[in-house]
Amino acid sequence: MLVRLFSALLFTCLSINAWGDFGDQPLDWTQKDSDTFRDYAVRQLNSKGSIKNNYWAHYWLTQKIQQFQISELRIAQAPQPILINNSTINAFALPGNLIGIHTGLWRFAQTEDEFLSVLAHEMGHISLNHFTRLSADRAQKGWIIVSGIVLSMLLANDNPEAANATLLSSFAAASQQNLSFSQAMELEADQFGQDLLKQQGYNSQAGRHFFARLDQQTFANTQTEFLRSHPLGSTRSAKLGSYSNDANRSSLPGVFDLINLLVLDHDQNKTGLQLQQWSDAIDNQAPLPPFALTNDPHYTYALSLHRYQNSSSDSQLLTELTTLVDQHPSFYPGWLTALRVALMLKHDSSCDLWQTMPKDILNSPLSLDALETVAQASALCQPTAAAQWQATYYWQSGQEEKALALLRNALGKEHNTNQLARLKSQLLQLNELYDRLR
Repeated sequence: MLVRLFSALLFTCLSINAWGDFGDQPLDWTQKDSDTFRDYAVRQLNSKGSIKNNYWAHYWLTQKIQQFQISELRIAQAPQPILINNSTINAFALPGNLIGIHTGLWRFAQTEDEFLSVLAHEMGHISLNHFTRLSADRAQKGWIIVSGIVLSMLLANDNPEAANATLLSSFAAASQQNLSFSQAMELEADQFGQDLLKQQGYNSQAGRHFFARLDQQTFANTQTEFLRSHPLGSTRSAKLGSYSNDANRSSLPGVFDLINLLVLDHDQNKTGLQLQQWSDAIDNQAPLPPFALTNDPHYTYALSLHRYQNSSSDSQLLTELTTLVDQHPSFYPGWLTALRVALMLKHDSSCDLWQTMPKDILNSPLSLDALETVAQASALCQPTAAAQWQATYYWQSGQEEKALALLRNALGKEHNTNQLARLKSQLLQLNELYDRLR
């Protein structure tokens, strides 16, 4: 969903050959096609510094997507979220099962429910097979639209005018019928998102509120609606008006608000004040505020980060996080942050944390900051796996040739048969990806 034709994402200049394997077919890709594109898009965005790599935000977004997936069986594979470091109010779904959220949208949303209404909308595009349907009868024109969106997102903050020009020229190249179909799909995804929110107990009116406020922004509603890739916010708000307001906004901060404050440095719901009241109550042994009584580890984690940013030392943060993961061993952000702080302090507990950390963490999707921590820990505590993790970090950061060279060098020095097999398998996989979209 391009919520507005603001400057889209940063652009990486791509040759036509880079899309050769995808451009000649409709968007009913194989799983391999989807995985290849998703890997490529993330690498390109990371190479330009366009992704806000914060594992806590990534972990929470993944949790929400999985929560929605439980009630929507048409989504066979949970989409991968990426947080785009861009101040524009925007979000998008891409072929390859990828959902991007701009930091500007996170700051613009006034409530967690508003934010999740956009996330649910993007999941609608994927669940309703919009990319395949867009190209079912007009495969080449459908691809023109989608590739234009992809290119404008990979284009960028360096040249926003070029990004917008690329996007608009892509729409111009397609038929008006395609554009009208795109508008219909946007409204269909809106309704899907509203239904999904309702099923999960969120405020199903949140999307309506979001689009109503969006129309009050500086982007005027004077363009011809038919020529836009997305209907106007007023149209979408009206079409989402059939449900009653079935959920009440709690006055307590949600995890959405905590991340908004501590990751994006944006406090619009007095979250910082409530965290400080909690911190003061601990220091003064006074009664705790209501949200401090929750057993959700996100809140305890947020308090530790808040205290650290304001007064606590590195060692105090490590102590609090170690206690947190002892109490909540399945809270992955606590483990990775504790490990990062221990490595920074060169603390004796570094390898203990590495050894006791749930191994499922390493099998889950990791943001770039988490991969950097894992690579550093493996080099210190598990040298046999160091080359694999360092290569993975290089690869995801867009340093493909550096990753491949590291693996080739490691193969020349390795004598353990099992480790040789693992290195060869990783090198073969990355080589195939590199050759396909080089």
